[in-house]
Amino acid sequence: MARPVGISRVWDETTQVLAGRAGPIAGVAVLALFLPPVVQAAFPAFAGMATTRDNAVVIGLAYMLVSLAATVLALWGALAVLALASDPSVGPQQARSLAWRRLPPAIGVGLILGAALAVVLLPPVFALAAAGVNVAALSQGQTMVLPAITPGLALFVAVYGLAFAVAALWLGARLLPLQATVLNERLGLRALSRTFALTRGSTLRLVAVGLLFLLVALVVTRSVQMVVFTVARVMLGAEQMPIAAFLAGIAAAAAGAALTALAYVFVARLYAALTDAP
Repeated sequence: MARPVGISRVWDETTQVLAGRAGPIAGVAVLALFLPPVVQAAFPAFAGMATTRDNAVVIGLAYMLVSLAATVLALWGALAVLALASDPSVGPQQARSLAWRRLPPAIGVGLILGAALAVVLLPPVFALAAAGVNVAALSQGQTMVLPAITPGLALFVAVYGLAFAVAALWLGARLLPLQATVLNERLGLRALSRTFALTRGSTLRLVAVGLLFLLVALVVTRSVQMVVFTVARVMLGAEQMPIAAFLAGIAAAAAGAALTALAYVFVARLYAALTDAP
């Protein structure tokens, strides 16, 4: 039977791994967690200068492919960092090779989870669409004039959204070591039930850790972005604001990559603690 995991033990092991394997982990983080978001963020600006009516579809398709490649590479990077942090005998080259081998099942599990979450979100989406709301534009953050909706529909969407958020926190905590399970136990879909079994009894602790990490990550990345943007704007001048914004985005991506790598190391040691692995 699963027992609650000691978070302090997991954190101590996380710092030890970072101290001993910082170089290989940083190499993977730069390649898979930092560079793809930078390219993805810069693509619209460079593509916009070359976009015409004739090649707009080609540019759009290229952006979709770039985004897909960035997502796959990020998942590969997660697996490689997990491999480096799970077993001290695994070298950088072996970790990269292992990540490539376990990438297909990791993608499969991720797609199934994504499809399940999409199905769960269908009721409020259909309800808003039936009321005349452009859900696609709203999800992309586009400003638009929202049509009037009934109080009943507003209450339904609010309650459904709150319930979904609570369920997502619970599910995220229970599935936190999912990719580590896919990697280390060579499992596919069975990794879902295995992960649920491993995290039984530790849900509240993992929810608290997840919320704390998200808060810290948000504060750190936003702070870094704001500081770099302010300094770059002062040094370059107000007329170079797009460049300042791009540099700030690069700084935020670097901070995000570092925090993400830290999170994956923590997950690897969490998996080790849950399975009592050395």
